[in-house]
Amino acid sequence: MTLTCDTARHPARASTELQFAFYRDGRNVQKFRASPTYSVVSAQLEHSGSYSCDVRTGSGSVWKRSDVLPIQIQALFETPQIKSNPSPVTEGDEMTLTCDTTRHPLTDTMELEFTFNNHNRATQVFSTSPTYSVPSAQVKHSGVYNCEVRVPSSGYWKSSDEVYIPIAALFDTPKIRNSWIPRVEGDKMVLVCSTTRNHAISTTELQFAFYRDRQVVQDFSASATYSIPAALLVHSGYYTCDVRTTSGSVRKKSNKLYIQIHVLFTTPVIRNNRSPVIEGDEMTLTCDTTCYPAVSTTTPEFIWVSAEQSDSQNYYEDDTYSTLSVQPVRSGDDVSDVVTPSGSVGVIMDTTDLEFAFYRDGQVLQDFSASATYSVPAAQPVHSGNYTCEGRTPSGSVRKESNELSIQVEALHVSLQRRNSLYYDVTESDEMTLTCHTNLSASATIYLEFAFHRDWNCEQNFSASATYRVAAAQLWHSGNYTCDVRMSGGSVWRSDVLSIQVEGIFSTPQIRNSRSSVTEGDNMTLTCDTRRYCVMVAAGPEFAFYRDGQIVQDFSASDTYSVPPAQLEDSGYYSCDVRMPRDSVRKKSDNVYIQIEGSTSENGSSPATHEVVAPPES
Repeated sequence: MTLTCDTARHPARASTELQFAFYRDGRNVQKFRASPTYSVVSAQLEHSGSYSCDVRTGSGSVWKRSDVLPIQIQALFETPQIKSNPSPVTEGDEMTLTCDTTRHPLTDTMELEFTFNNHNRATQVFSTSPTYSVPSAQVKHSGVYNCEVRVPSSGYWKSSDEVYIPIAALFDTPKIRNSWIPRVEGDKMVLVCSTTRNHAISTTELQFAFYRDRQVVQDFSASATYSIPAALLVHSGYYTCDVRTTSGSVRKKSNKLYIQIHVLFTTPVIRNNRSPVIEGDEMTLTCDTTCYPAVSTTTPEFIWVSAEQSDSQNYYEDDTYSTLSVQPVRSGDDVSDVVTPSGSVGVIMDTTDLEFAFYRDGQVLQDFSASATYSVPAAQPVHSGNYTCEGRTPSGSVRKESNELSIQVEALHVSLQRRNSLYYDVTESDEMTLTCHTNLSASATIYLEFAFHRDWNCEQNFSASATYRVAAAQLWHSGNYTCDVRMSGGSVWRSDVLSIQVEGIFSTPQIRNSRSSVTEGDNMTLTCDTRRYCVMVAAGPEFAFYRDGQIVQDFSASDTYSVPPAQLEDSGYYSCDVRMPRDSVRKKSDNVYIQIEGSTSENGSSPATHEVVAPPES
């Protein structure tokens, strides 16, 4: 808007300098200056009024005022008013704010832009929309709102008055509380998500959800409690709860509650008393665990966390921590109002009796009992497998399974060996010692007995001795030998056959007469005839002769016995013995009867002849 103070100079004063001033409603709006115009770059309603102007000479000697010119500025649009719908607004409502204004009839087609502010912070930047919507209003959306309207082309704008818009809460921010306090594994734990409804404005049904370390442990439902009949170590952590309306339009998060579940007993370890396990071993498995002792001077500690109220997209912003401790507690105590200076974390624990069970390949071997051991008196290959054990409280509220222990029962091996010999053959008169070997060792609980057989006939009955000794082997000791091993439980294992051949040093002697018949007065020579087999024996045998069981020639290197001359009384049963030095081997011939015949008789008859009895060689 431009106003001009129009005047005409007298021709005689055409060069006189003039000055102009402007007034609105009698108040000066532009002081005297050479310009005859007054401009308002952007006319506003407040520029309406009665305008006039003054003209004067430079010296001020001449001063004249114009008539009054009324000027009314027409509004492009009225001062806006901010309105809310609905009014009042309740949590969860879709809140719509409108920036309401009326345009001048001549400016109906003029484009306008709108913006909205809450506490002087823009919530919606300038746009052609005169509304601002919040799909689900929350308490945090409460505030002092105003709106602005502007003409984009000129920048002309108007602002509404500030209006406080409160959002009424449907329910308070929830608090998570522990109505049943767990101390150790197996204790009952009950969490309650408590909130207060605003029944004055709503009877909306609420739903509750519970979280541990931000993971859902109980999804939304009508229940405001979360229960664990028997708490485990994995149930330790930071707990929170959420409360929402059934539509999900309002959702609020509780404080954080830290719960520490303490160990009642360690995870059991299954152990075997023998490694390796041999068939027949007594095998004892132990389920080892440690019960933690009672601690009566400390109390459980809880951490409560207050969180700034926020919508579902910003649940975990600005978490601040504070620590509260509960006084000595018992199951079921209400700890919400019991606060003491922070103390140390601890456990109040009683002595706990445990029960144990044992499994092989997933099958029960020994059901739950107070015994932490499982015994097999004599393990067999069928007892091989993967073993585990399980420990539990008598109520079964806490159960823990051990590691897996693989046990392979090795078959029992029994072997029969001849001691200190690389050969199976034995020479006559040798000392022969047989040993029964096994891969099972005797112990305080395992008693082994051994027996020896030759050609399936018992040579040495069961005893603790694992050896069978023959001081001087004879030919009849040859045969097929086996040994048996018997455990205290009665099980018997037999070795493979060990064949032993006892080789003779010399044959059984035969006594021979140098004469087919002996007459009284003849020279008679007897020979003890034997054959040597073993050339490894360097020393020669010794010989002795007997008549009617009485020695007639003691042992010597000579294998002959002479009777010069023979007499009738030399008749009888003759035999001989052959032995090795130190009498280690001794063999006797059969008896041979020799008859000494008398001389030729006076009547000229022939003398009697002797008869030699030579029984078969034994």
